[in-house]
Amino acid sequence: MYMDYAKYTGDTQFLDVVTGALVNTSYGAEQDLLGGSMSSTAATLLGRWNDDILWHTIGGAEIYGADSIMPGAKGPWIKLAQKTFDQTYQQWDDGCGGGIYWSRDRNGNSAPFKSLITQLEFVQQGARNYLETKNETAIAISKTALDWVFSSGLGNIQTGTLYDGMNVGECGKFTSHFWSYNYGSLLGALSWMHKATGNNTYLDLITPFYTHASEVFSDKYNNVITETCEPNVKCNRDQQGFKAVYVRNLAYTYREITADNTKNQIKTVIDASVAAMVANSSALLVAALGVHLSPEGGLLPKITAGQLVDTTNGAAGLGSGGTKNPGKIVSKPLSAASDLHVTFSTLFFGIILSAIATSSFSPFDILP
Repeated sequence: MYMDYAKYTGDTQFLDVVTGALVNTSYGAEQDLLGGSMSSTAATLLGRWNDDILWHTIGGAEIYGADSIMPGAKGPWIKLAQKTFDQTYQQWDDGCGGGIYWSRDRNGNSAPFKSLITQLEFVQQGARNYLETKNETAIAISKTALDWVFSSGLGNIQTGTLYDGMNVGECGKFTSHFWSYNYGSLLGALSWMHKATGNNTYLDLITPFYTHASEVFSDKYNNVITETCEPNVKCNRDQQGFKAVYVRNLAYTYREITADNTKNQIKTVIDASVAAMVANSSALLVAALGVHLSPEGGLLPKITAGQLVDTTNGAAGLGSGGTKNPGKIVSKPLSAASDLHVTFSTLFFGIILSAIATSSFSPFDILP
């Protein structure tokens, strides 16, 4: 997410810290989000989830350049993206006709589950890898995965309905709760596949799913994106951040589609959602971040991860401006990479303050 923010606004003040975090998360020289030589330890401490390792793997290659050397690593940034894509594809089998497992643990309670979000992240990753490398295998596998989403019934082209997943052994018995990040990730996957292939079929498929997503998440809430668990205050920590994924992928979709009507609808929804966030969240954010009057109080990381993701995604659209699309940024040794002490609250505090202080600004002003 931050890499997108830096690209679209030209504000790279936190790039060193975020890049360092990505280097550390991928175990430096190992360039491996599964832990490399420490994979068994990492799995014990953190678990192994295919959706978790796909979210951020391409960010470094896209902002620094695919062949730019990753600081402290043995290879270029694209190596991390390609390795993660390959590791995830190892989890594909023909159960229920195809698809990638959500969990990498074949003995756990979640072992048989094939989640929709994993497939959609995988499709996006493959398309974006292809744009950097022109690897035909990556785009072919992504097409196969997307085709399976529809043939399996997880995505219904006629109704625009998306289901959350299903267990191998119970094919066609879907977990049916609607989550905004599934819809956003599909819209983003279709947009990236169109960008990679030029095939307009992917743009045509956007319409039924965006229409259904709007009916579920924004039309009934005055265009403010609202998770289905929010009205009854039943969202857990992770679910509070799902809207951020939806919004980011709406921005990807906006940049790729050509239909003015849909572009205007997306703009209206994002503008309304950001305005609602700024109008209602300022005091809550200050309290949640633990800002005290006394110098010794400092910033306390009280805000939950889900709230932070959701808030900073909106804040990224309210950035301080600057050069649009600054181009590839030279990758260099990082002062923060070896010993990160910056909390996520500190990291995004400046962005959040800009959201609080800024008014009458459209996030789309920063999109090329």
